[in-house]
Amino acid sequence: MSFLITAYPLFRHRPVADRMDLAILRLAEDCPPELTEDQWAYCVAWTWNLHCNYGLFPNYVSTSDLDLIEQELQQRLDNGADLATID
Repeated sequence: MSFLITAYPLFRHRPVADRMDLAILRLAEDCPPELTEDQWAYCVAWTWNLHCNYGLFPNYVSTSDLDLIEQELQQRLDNGADLATID
């Protein structure tokens, strides 16, 4: 039973973290005109690194907070990503 109590937050968090992962990958699709491809790749890579280090675990970022961040990122992606999107 203690395993379930420990594991449940991770199981609940995982789908949200996966959606965030895909949203970050979507950033790479369209480089903003004010940046070079290399500059944009650098920004996207460090954003993904941050998510992989802290966003995958609910003890760093709550599931509800990550869900809100992911939804906002999806909206920004639909409107065209730029440096403000990553900030």
